[in-house]
Formats: sequence, C-alpha cells, structure tokens
Amino acid sequence: MSDLDYFSPMANDFNLLTSSQAAGLLEVHESSVKRWTNEGALRPIKTKGGHRRIALTSLIEFARNERPDATLLKLAPFEADVARVALAARERNDFGPMAGLIVRLCDTHPPGYLIRAFRYLESACGVPLTRCFDLGVAEAMRRIGKEWTEGLRSVAREHRFTQKILDCLYGLRASEMEMSIPTAPMAVVGCAETSYHEIGAMFVRLALEAAGWQVCYLGSNVPYAELGLIQAELKARLVAVSFVPPCGNADAKRCMATLAAGYRPERPFSIAMGGGGLDPESLDLMRKPFLGAKVWKSTEALQAWAKSQIRSRPD
Repeated sequence: MSDLDYFSPMANDFNLLTSSQAAGLLEVHESSVKRWTNEGALRPIKTKGGHRRIALTSLIEFARNERPDATLLKLAPFEADVARVALAARERNDFGPMAGLIVRLCDTHPPGYLIRAFRYLESACGVPLTRCFDLGVAEAMRRIGKEWTEGLRSVAREHRFTQKILDCLYGLRASEMEMSIPTAPMAVVGCAETSYHEIGAMFVRLALEAAGWQVCYLGSNVPYAELGLIQAELKARLVAVSFVPPCGNADAKRCMATLAAGYRPERPFSIAMGGGGLDPESLDLMRKPFLGAKVWKSTEALQAWAKSQIRSRPD
C-alpha cells in the first residue's frame, strides 16, 4: 500500500454540501450562503428529492473569486481534503480521513501545513485539538508503526514522520505561548524511564497548558525518583507520566511505588498516567498516599479534569 492510498477524496461523500456545511467551511452565517445562491454567485445543485446542495469544488472556486481571505484557502492545495476531514470528524466522529491526511502531509510537506490544518479544524470547525491528537494523530501513528513493522517504511522515514509531528506540536504551542499565571497549579510531565517517544507526553503538555496550568516538561526517559524530586521542589499538584511500549503496567507500578516512597504530605499531588503501553483494566492503581491516581484514556478527558481543578480553586 502506498502512502497516498491512505487518503482518497472519494473516501466519504462530502462532495455535495448543505448550506450549513458550506457556511461552516467558509466561517460565515448560513444566510450568507443562501443569499449567494439566490443571487447566482454560488450555483447550487438540486438533488432528486428537490434539495439544494453545493458542490465542494464549486464552493472552493467561489471562495477563490469572492472570498480570497477565507481561512480554508490558506490550506491550498489541500482545501478539499481538509474540508472533508473536518466534516467527517465533526459530523460523524470519523477520524480515519484525518489520520490519512496527517500521514500524507508529514510525508510530503513541511509541518506548517499540518499546524495550519489543526488550527482551522479547531477554530472554524469546532474540532478540539485534543480530539485531533487522541483520534487523528494517534491513528496516524498506529498506521506508521504498522508500516514499519511490516517493512513497508524505513527507520529513517518513520523517524521523519515522528519528528514532523513533534515539530507540529511545538509549533502549535509556540503560537499560543503566554506568560502563565504564577498562582496557576503546576504539573510535572514526562515520559517513563527508558521511553524515548515524546509525542504522547507533548499531547498532555499542550492540553494542560491550554487548561490554564503551569507545566514543567521533562521530556523522555525521566527517572521516577527525579520526577518526585522535581514535584517536591516545585510543589506540583500533578505528576503526569507517559508509558509507551515496551513500557507497560509493571513500569507504572514501579513508578507509583517510587513516587510513594518519596511522598511528602505537606506537598501533596495526584498521578496521571497514560499511553499505549498501559492496560488500565489489569492495572491495580496505588491510590495512597496520593491525592488521586488515574489512567487517562484521552488527553481530552484529562484536559476537562484539569479545567475543573482551575474552576474549583479558591480565589
């Protein structure tokens, strides 16, 4: 299977759009689309049932001529691809097309294209970045891993994909970096010992920062004892650790035991763990002496929890 087989414009049926879908893609009110069709500036197609539909290709052509500042056009030459990805994700919770486009862009274009696509999906189409990470990027990574395992992708090309995803995540973070509020809760985030795959930990970093937390990011291969030392030094309220295969449940238990041994009641914290190396159903969590301990299955859910902690803090 070639890389381009992952994404085909015919992978879904978003070739004919409702007025609402067209309006969402151009970030205008539905009444504007109806006015353009009534005036003849945007030519609709009538279905056999008498419904008006707008061809995606016609919408893009209209935007080039009449709405040259439309954000969708900044994604050229992938306007149609990104539009279909956005509609599949938003209306069907189908992130397969997104995963395919991520692979395609990482294999053929600089990370800036992917950054722009994620921003468009979030702001124009209401698809949260955390959901793009959990379902789109994660699926793309699984596909790349399968290719590598089957000998269809070289080590260098697998590394190139990983680095472009990391470049994209750093770019997304840089575009929103602000001075954090000194009174915001602190989290320590890093990868398990012997784990050098940072993408999952970077997801968590971005999700917590977007939720209003300060984050001390430690990167890959962090000794568990040193996680505890940094937590105590910073009085962090959360220690989040990413476990990627071959790290697994045994490593998570060792991490919790090490952190428990150095736990200081006057500087309490919770533990958040996640990653493809863990089997939450068979992992017996050590909940004491911590404020809490949980395996999070998605960064979207972790971010929601983190936001709730901000809201519940006293002024």
